[in-house]
Amino acid sequence: MIMRSSCHELWWLLIAALLLNTSCTKTAKTPQVNVDKDFLSYVHFKEGTWWIYMNVDSSEFDTCVVSDVSHRFVPQGKVNKDVNPQYEEYSFRSDDRGIPIGVLTSCHPVGEPENWSFVLQTSKTFYMYNNILSGKYSYNLFRYPYQEDTLHIGNEKSFIKERLDSLIVQSETFHNVITCRHTFQQTGSLIHEITYAKGIGPIRKVYWDGSIWELIDHSIE
Repeated sequence: MIMRSSCHELWWLLIAALLLNTSCTKTAKTPQVNVDKDFLSYVHFKEGTWWIYMNVDSSEFDTCVVSDVSHRFVPQGKVNKDVNPQYEEYSFRSDDRGIPIGVLTSCHPVGEPENWSFVLQTSKTFYMYNNILSGKYSYNLFRYPYQEDTLHIGNEKSFIKERLDSLIVQSETFHNVITCRHTFQQTGSLIHEITYAKGIGPIRKVYWDGSIWELIDHSIE
C-alpha cells in the first residue's frame, strides 16, 4: 500500500516537472522585415497594370501587362535562438519584348547574422525561357539603399547612372527618376540600362543589342 502511494506521487512529480519545463521553453521571436515602401513604389505594381513601349528606331511596339501578383514573408533562418525573422517578398509576372519574365522584389539579411535588421533590398528580373522561371537567367535591376552611387555584388555590377527630379520621355514628364546601368551582362539577360519613375515603373529601357524602348502609354493600378 505504501509502495503504491509512493509510485503515484512520483508519477505526478514527473508530470509536474515536464509541464514546468514546457512552460519555461522560450519561443523564438518572428519579427517581420518589410520592403522599403519608397523602393517598392519604383518596382512593384498591382495586377492589371500595363505599359506600352515603342522602339525609337523602328516604331515597333511592346505591351507589358502585370499578372500573377504575390506577396509573402519568407524565413531566412534563425539569427540566434531567440530571433527567427521573416523577410517580405513581392513578385509579379509580365513579359519583355515577348519573353515571359518574373519580377521579384525582396529584402534579405546582409552582414553579421546578429544584425537581422540590416537588409539588402533588390528588384530582380527572371527571364523565362520555355515558360520556365530559372535563377540562371536572373538579373538584378535595382537595389536599395539606392542612395549609393555604386552597388556591386559579385559579378553583377550595377550602378546608378543618374537621378533626376524630372525627365521628359515621349512628350510626357515623369518625376523622381532614377536610371540604373549594368556593366556586366549575365547569361540570358537583355537589359543594359533601365530608367524608373516613382509610381510608374520603367519608362525607358536600353538593351544590349543597342535598341532603345520608351514608354508611350501606361495604366497603373
